[in-house]
Amino acid sequence: MLADSIRDFWSHVGRWGECWPYSTAYAYGTVRWRGHQRAAHRVAWELTYGPIPEGLLVLHRCDNRPCVNPAHLFLGTYRDNTRDYYEKARTGTHHPFGEIPSFWERPAPKPGR
Repeated sequence: MLADSIRDFWSHVGRWGECWPYSTAYAYGTVRWRGHQRAAHRVAWELTYGPIPEGLLVLHRCDNRPCVNPAHLFLGTYRDNTRDYYEKARTGTHHPFGEIPSFWERPAPKPGR
């Protein structure tokens, strides 16, 4: 049954170029997976590389939200995602301070503080 689910998932993926969009996806594709609604790119990561460690996100190198091509995905923290967002100027405008905020260079706060 799992093999059928895996086959079904990949059957909804367009593989006609570098990016592989999950069908019907305008933004992040979603799929019912193991009883839960999940982001398609996260399912693609897990099918290809295994479980996503707690606290990490699956990010896109290509910045194409429907893309589920495992070669275009990488793991990162929320901080990595925000840094990627500003570095690639996906904000629609430049950062109000003209550069990436320096708070990313500070160590993360310790739990409980």
